[in-house]
Amino acid sequence: LFNDTATTEIYTEQIVGSVRCVQETDSDQTCITYQWIKFEDPEFDIVRQLRMKVFKEEMQRPKLSYVFDDYDNTCDHLIMFENSIPIGSTRLLLIDEDWRIGKVCVLKPYRGKGYGRMLMEESQRFARQKGINAILLESVVPQKNFYERLGYTAEGDIYIKVGEDHIKMRKSCLLYTSPSPRDS
Repeated sequence: LFNDTATTEIYTEQIVGSVRCVQETDSDQTCITYQWIKFEDPEFDIVRQLRMKVFKEEMQRPKLSYVFDDYDNTCDHLIMFENSIPIGSTRLLLIDEDWRIGKVCVLKPYRGKGYGRMLMEESQRFARQKGINAILLESVVPQKNFYERLGYTAEGDIYIKVGEDHIKMRKSCLLYTSPSPRDS
Protein backbone atom coordinates (compact mmCIF):
# COMPACT_ATOMS: atom_id res chain seq x y z
CA LEU A 1 0.00 0.00 0.00
CA PHE A 2 1.47 3.36 -1.09
CA ASN A 3 0.72 6.33 1.16
CA ASP A 4 2.55 9.55 0.29
CA THR A 5 1.59 11.91 3.11
CA ALA A 6 3.95 14.58 1.75
CA THR A 7 1.56 15.28 -1.11
CA THR A 8 -1.70 14.94 0.81
CA GLU A 9 -3.72 18.15 0.83
CA ILE A 10 -6.98 18.95 2.56
CA TYR A 11 -9.24 21.62 1.11
CA THR A 12 -12.25 22.99 2.97
CA GLU A 13 -14.49 25.94 2.26
CA GLN A 14 -16.85 27.64 4.65
CA ILE A 15 -19.12 30.67 4.35
CA VAL A 16 -19.38 32.66 7.58
CA GLY A 17 -21.78 35.56 7.10
CA SER A 18 -20.42 37.38 4.04
CA VAL A 19 -16.88 36.05 4.57
CA ARG A 20 -15.63 33.10 2.52
CA CYS A 21 -12.91 31.22 4.34
CA VAL A 22 -10.92 28.64 2.43
CA GLN A 23 -8.45 26.45 4.19
CA GLU A 24 -5.80 24.59 2.23
CA THR A 25 -3.78 22.39 4.52
CA ASP A 26 -0.74 20.44 3.39
CA SER A 27 1.24 17.76 5.18
CA ASP A 28 3.28 20.44 6.98
CA GLN A 29 0.03 21.61 8.59
CA THR A 30 0.12 24.96 6.81
CA CYS A 31 -3.37 26.40 6.75
CA ILE A 32 -4.17 29.10 4.16
CA THR A 33 -7.25 31.20 4.79
CA TYR A 34 -8.73 33.91 2.57
CA GLN A 35 -10.99 36.70 3.76
CA TRP A 36 -12.83 39.17 1.52
CA ILE A 37 -13.53 42.53 3.15
CA LYS A 38 -14.65 46.06 2.38
CA PHE A 39 -12.84 49.33 3.11
CA GLU A 40 -15.10 50.10 6.08
CA ASP A 41 -14.41 46.76 7.77
CA PRO A 42 -11.98 46.89 10.70
CA GLU A 43 -9.82 44.27 8.95
CA PHE A 44 -8.84 46.89 6.34
CA ASP A 45 -6.16 47.91 8.83
CA ILE A 46 -4.46 44.58 7.99
CA VAL A 47 -4.47 45.57 4.30
CA ARG A 48 -2.92 48.92 5.26
CA GLN A 49 -0.14 47.22 7.20
CA LEU A 50 0.60 44.69 4.44
CA ARG A 51 0.77 47.36 1.73
CA MET A 52 2.95 49.67 3.84
CA LYS A 53 5.38 46.83 4.51
CA VAL A 54 5.55 45.61 0.90
CA PHE A 55 5.16 48.78 -1.18
CA LYS A 56 6.62 51.46 1.09
CA GLU A 57 9.32 49.61 3.05
CA GLU A 58 10.37 46.69 0.84
CA MET A 59 9.82 48.23 -2.62
CA GLN A 60 10.69 51.79 -1.56
CA ARG A 61 7.65 53.41 -3.24
CA PRO A 62 8.17 57.12 -2.51
CA LYS A 63 4.52 58.19 -2.70
CA LEU A 64 1.68 56.98 -0.53
CA SER A 65 -0.57 57.35 -3.59
CA TYR A 66 1.04 54.15 -4.91
CA VAL A 67 0.12 52.35 -1.69
CA PHE A 68 -3.37 53.79 -1.18
CA ASP A 69 -5.79 55.64 -3.44
CA ASP A 70 -9.39 56.81 -3.70
CA TYR A 71 -10.46 53.49 -5.24
CA ASP A 72 -9.85 51.65 -1.97
CA ASN A 73 -13.25 52.66 -0.60
CA THR A 74 -15.09 50.99 -3.53
CA CYS A 75 -13.11 47.73 -3.79
CA ASP A 76 -13.47 44.23 -2.55
CA HIS A 77 -10.22 43.52 -0.69
CA LEU A 78 -8.73 40.06 -0.21
CA ILE A 79 -6.48 39.14 2.70
CA MET A 80 -4.52 35.88 2.71
CA PHE A 81 -3.47 34.30 5.99
CA GLU A 82 -1.00 31.50 6.65
CA ASN A 83 -1.79 29.86 9.97
CA SER A 84 -3.74 33.01 10.99
CA ILE A 85 -0.84 35.34 10.08
CA PRO A 86 -1.66 37.90 7.35
CA ILE A 87 0.82 37.40 4.51
CA GLY A 88 -0.70 39.03 1.42
CA SER A 89 -3.55 40.99 -0.09
CA THR A 90 -5.06 42.22 -3.33
CA ARG A 91 -8.18 44.01 -4.45
CA LEU A 92 -10.87 43.77 -7.12
CA LEU A 93 -12.45 46.94 -8.49
CA LEU A 94 -14.40 48.39 -11.40
CA ILE A 95 -12.84 51.29 -13.36
CA ASP A 96 -14.31 52.53 -16.65
CA GLU A 97 -16.24 49.30 -17.30
CA ASP A 98 -13.13 47.15 -16.68
CA TRP A 99 -12.85 44.88 -13.66
CA ARG A 100 -9.32 45.05 -12.33
CA ILE A 101 -7.12 43.27 -9.87
CA GLY A 102 -4.62 45.54 -8.21
CA LYS A 103 -2.31 46.18 -5.28
CA VAL A 104 -1.17 42.55 -5.27
CA CYS A 105 1.32 42.07 -2.44
CA VAL A 106 2.89 39.18 -0.55
CA LEU A 107 5.30 39.69 2.35
CA LYS A 108 8.92 38.97 1.40
CA PRO A 109 9.44 35.84 3.57
CA TYR A 110 6.46 34.21 1.83
CA ARG A 111 7.41 34.95 -1.79
CA GLY A 112 8.46 32.16 -4.12
CA LYS A 113 6.16 29.67 -2.38
CA GLY A 114 3.11 29.93 -4.65
CA TYR A 115 1.18 32.41 -2.50
CA GLY A 116 1.00 35.06 -5.22
CA ARG A 117 -0.53 32.50 -7.56
CA MET A 118 -2.98 31.44 -4.85
CA LEU A 119 -3.99 35.07 -4.24
CA MET A 120 -4.65 35.55 -7.95
CA GLU A 121 -6.60 32.29 -8.23
CA GLU A 122 -8.83 33.26 -5.32
CA SER A 123 -9.37 36.71 -6.85
CA GLN A 124 -10.34 35.12 -10.16
CA ARG A 125 -12.70 32.68 -8.40
CA PHE A 126 -14.40 35.59 -6.64
CA ALA A 127 -14.66 37.49 -9.93
CA ARG A 128 -16.35 34.51 -11.62
CA GLN A 129 -18.75 34.24 -8.69
CA LYS A 130 -19.68 37.91 -9.24
CA GLY A 131 -20.35 37.19 -12.93
CA ILE A 132 -17.27 39.06 -14.18
CA ASN A 133 -16.17 37.89 -17.63
CA ALA A 134 -12.62 39.30 -17.77
CA ILE A 135 -10.05 40.90 -15.50
CA LEU A 136 -7.58 43.63 -16.41
CA LEU A 137 -4.43 44.43 -14.45
CA GLU A 138 -1.51 46.78 -14.79
CA SER A 139 1.68 44.83 -14.27
CA VAL A 140 5.10 46.26 -13.67
CA VAL A 141 7.19 44.87 -16.53
CA PRO A 142 9.44 42.67 -14.30
CA GLN A 143 6.29 40.80 -13.10
CA LYS A 144 4.84 40.29 -16.60
CA ASN A 145 6.00 36.65 -16.82
CA PHE A 146 4.30 35.82 -13.50
CA TYR A 147 0.95 36.99 -14.85
CA GLU A 148 1.51 35.30 -18.23
CA ARG A 149 1.97 31.97 -16.40
CA LEU A 150 -1.47 32.60 -14.85
CA GLY A 151 -3.04 33.06 -18.29
CA TYR A 152 -2.95 36.85 -18.65
CA THR A 153 -2.16 38.35 -22.06
CA ALA A 154 -0.38 41.66 -22.57
CA GLU A 155 -2.32 44.44 -24.29
CA GLY A 156 -0.84 47.52 -25.90
CA ASP A 157 2.48 49.18 -25.34
CA ILE A 158 4.61 49.59 -22.24
CA TYR A 159 3.95 52.88 -20.44
CA ILE A 160 5.35 54.66 -17.40
CA LYS A 161 3.23 54.86 -14.25
CA VAL A 162 4.61 56.10 -10.92
CA GLY A 163 8.09 56.05 -12.43
CA GLU A 164 8.06 52.39 -13.54
CA ASP A 165 7.40 50.57 -16.79
CA HIS A 166 3.93 48.96 -16.79
CA ILE A 167 1.87 46.96 -19.24
CA LYS A 168 -1.85 46.20 -19.25
CA MET A 169 -2.78 42.54 -19.14
CA ARG A 170 -6.14 40.79 -19.45
CA LYS A 171 -7.57 37.36 -18.70
CA SER A 172 -10.95 35.77 -19.26
CA CYS A 173 -12.67 34.66 -16.05
CA LEU A 174 -15.05 32.31 -17.81
CA LEU A 175 -14.66 28.69 -16.87
CA TYR A 176 -13.68 26.58 -19.84
CA THR A 177 -16.07 23.76 -20.62
CA SER A 178 -15.35 21.12 -23.21
CA PRO A 179 -17.59 21.22 -26.24
CA SER A 180 -20.29 18.60 -26.16
CA PRO A 181 -20.17 15.87 -28.81
CA ARG A 182 -23.23 17.49 -30.43
CA ASP A 183 -21.12 20.62 -31.16
CA SER A 184 -18.64 18.69 -33.31
